Amino acid sequence: MAVGLLLAVLAGCVVVVVIVGYHPTPTRSSGQNVLVIMTDDETYSELQYMPQVKSLLVEQGTSFDNYYTTSPNCCPSRAAYYSGQLPHNDGVIDNIPPLGGAQKFASHLDETVATWMQSAGYYTASIGKFLNGWGNPDKPDDWTEGIAAPSGWNHWFGLIDPTTYSYYDYDVSVDGQRHHYGDKPADYQTDVLGKDVFDTIAHGAQSGKPWYVSWTPLAPHTGQSESQTPSRSPNSLYPVPPPDHIGQFANEPLYTAPSQIWGAAAAQSADVQGKPAYVRDRVATTPIEQVNQQKSWQAELATIQGVDDWVGRIYKELQDLGELDQTTIVFTSDNGIFHGEHGLRQKGLLYEEAIHVPLVIRGPGFPSGTTAHQMAEVIDLAPTILAIGHARTTQALDGIDLKPLASDPTAAADRALLMETAYSYAKLSTTELRLAGWAYMHWSDGSTELYEMGLDPYQMKNLSGVPAYAVIQADLEKRLTKLSTCVGHGCQMYVGQIP
Repeated sequence: MAVGLLLAVLAGCVVVVVIVGYHPTPTRSSGQNVLVIMTDDETYSELQYMPQVKSLLVEQGTSFDNYYTTSPNCCPSRAAYYSGQLPHNDGVIDNIPPLGGAQKFASHLDETVATWMQSAGYYTASIGKFLNGWGNPDKPDDWTEGIAAPSGWNHWFGLIDPTTYSYYDYDVSVDGQRHHYGDKPADYQTDVLGKDVFDTIAHGAQSGKPWYVSWTPLAPHTGQSESQTPSRSPNSLYPVPPPDHIGQFANEPLYTAPSQIWGAAAAQSADVQGKPAYVRDRVATTPIEQVNQQKSWQAELATIQGVDDWVGRIYKELQDLGELDQTTIVFTSDNGIFHGEHGLRQKGLLYEEAIHVPLVIRGPGFPSGTTAHQMAEVIDLAPTILAIGHARTTQALDGIDLKPLASDPTAAADRALLMETAYSYAKLSTTELRLAGWAYMHWSDGSTELYEMGLDPYQMKNLSGVPAYAVIQADLEKRLTKLSTCVGHGCQMYVGQIP
């Protein structure tokens, strides 16, 4: 049997997809199983600290080193994964209402990768975090239609907001029934989710159908070691590592980058001064200290070890079930985060650290130990999964099947990507055109940013308005305007020669 793994790194979160193919038997349908693993806020660089993912997926699959999320926030990125559409088409462009959250995606729940795979005969399961605000009865602006499984999922093991962000003392909807997990070591969230993935794969193997499992752990997102209550303050500055990995990276120094700027001096740096007012104000009002970012980095590395451990266990389970050789695994993150770059922390802005994430795919058609350099995006996951499962949809998909890119370096070699984000509380939005060599952003307040990525990979010198780049900027602006309203195949832009 063949096994496939895909890993994508986008700035703050990671997704892994495993696709397993079954040999026909008298009691089982023929088809490839799919396992998607998407972490939360895992950065592109953090993948190198996952030994199981590196040895079992990266070395045995295809890495996509120019893989991006559509948006630098959890909810719109995940919605794009489920829908195969850009934010301006699926309607989810922020984490919170009115422009985001689970409520905004509710009208799309009958048309997702889950419903399409289920219609193609797959046993489907979702395990982990879904969309921001899901199941939260305390926020009337969010989707509050209970905690039953959304359409398309045969098995649902969904974290219930607001306890989603608690690594201990949290609630899960198990096929529509609320279950509470406490504060014992065995209740550690990543382990509980990992065990359900492990058990679900075994169940799927006995279901008589091929299966599609989507595992979306919280790690390494910041979180709490216990739920917040009126008498208990949250402790969510850093992620919470699994018990057996606490302190593992206590001596690991934070990486360094030319764009990292610390403290109050960041607001006066040439880098930040060249950026739009919203960025300048954010840096000035929340100065970032290096010691805090180092602690966060160390906690993130320790926290993703829990996911990495389960990747190894799941891989072995597939071997034991005799299905590894026909399994495709996709590993990725929903978005990345900043660690002092441009004086920033967290995410939400369309700079590389928040949108460039890991993607690795191991399975049939994804050559072992290779790297595809073409531009790819989270909207490509749904078309890729549907192609593997021979599933169909009448919905217009904005992404493409990535398998041809894995074996042909000329396929989609000059592709341009669109990224979109919004800041509901600030009444601002940003779009970005990203292609090999260039990044161009247009803000809703009229601000623009232009970076020549070959010469300025850390995006420290904004070339917007510089006369020598006027022709290039005009060309990119025209292309960005076109993509900003694209639908389906119209979102496939190949740029050719830039003036």
